[in-house]
Amino acid sequence: MTTSFVRALTCAIVLAAPAVHAANLLGNAGFEDGLAGWETTGNAALRSANPGAFEGSFYVFGSNTPLFSVSQTVDLLAAGLVNQQDIDRGVLKLVFGGYQAGFSGQTDFGQITVTLFEGNSAQLNAVSLPSFFSNGVWEEQRGETFLLPGTRTVRFDFIGTRKQGSNNDAYLDAAFLVVAPAPVPLPATLPLLAVALGGLLRRARRRS
Repeated sequence: MTTSFVRALTCAIVLAAPAVHAANLLGNAGFEDGLAGWETTGNAALRSANPGAFEGSFYVFGSNTPLFSVSQTVDLLAAGLVNQQDIDRGVLKLVFGGYQAGFSGQTDFGQITVTLFEGNSAQLNAVSLPSFFSNGVWEEQRGETFLLPGTRTVRFDFIGTRKQGSNNDAYLDAAFLVVAPAPVPLPATLPLLAVALGGLLRRARRRS
């Protein structure tokens, strides 16, 4: 591979990449303001000890309930960090997750899911991380998925399931939902990349 080809490829990728500010789209992601900004089911509540929070003072768990959930729905365009054209070009991805833990040796588990919706609220896709529990140790759970063309809103869900005891000790702290440039363009963007690359290569040949 020639130096000129590498330069051309690099330039073409840069031309295709959108400008994105990697900010967390979730409000009150660490539950320091209680459950403000979160929709809840079951007895979702706050906890602060055994273990201590991953960050700050609080995290979410389920108080005396077999099942609970917390969720947020984010309007991507209203958030102002990404534009419609970049979404529909298929050059973006979602990075999502949070820090999870549990109580003692119990096997109550939590699961994080993101769901993509069109503007008419039709579901495009849903991606879930593996169910997780741990013995009081905070561990990051992280996933990525393409932001499909047509996506306008994204819902972040955390669902806790009780297996033992009375409380639902599926813990979540420092949740995150971030839009970032996709490392590889989706097929819909390949013609744009090919045109940009072809033009750069032709100019490179004329100079050689």
